[in-house]
Amino acid sequence: MEKEQRKAAAIAYKLVRPAMGVYQIRNEVNGRIMVGSSSNLTAIWNRERSMLRFRSHTCRQMQLDWLEHGENNFSFTVLEYLKTDEKIPLAASEARQRLKSMEETWLDKLQPYGETGYNRRLTLRGKENKTGGEWS
Repeated sequence: MEKEQRKAAAIAYKLVRPAMGVYQIRNEVNGRIMVGSSSNLTAIWNRERSMLRFRSHTCRQMQLDWLEHGENNFSFTVLEYLKTDEKIPLAASEARQRLKSMEETWLDKLQPYGETGYNRRLTLRGKENKTGGEWS
């Protein structure tokens, strides 16, 4: 009986879809934020914290602030969930496209660049715009 229960629990777990959406990581000391999107909001917060804890985060300034201010001074907030029809699963490519669009909307709204944030502006070719200016 126990084997059947484990099998049923495993099947139920696989059917649960993780929450998708746009998130913000906020430094509560200086107010700087990072905005991102993910197809698994629980996993992304775990990943971001792990990279920061192991001093391997790709955002150097956020890593320095994490080391200076400590983990307890950073918060994770979901800004917007991607709404999906529970009966009809969303194709992965469509989900990525919709998440990217939602993220761009929040980046435009919050402008988390320079002194107010950890995000970097990108050029149309997807490379970092080191001048911090407008899209080129």
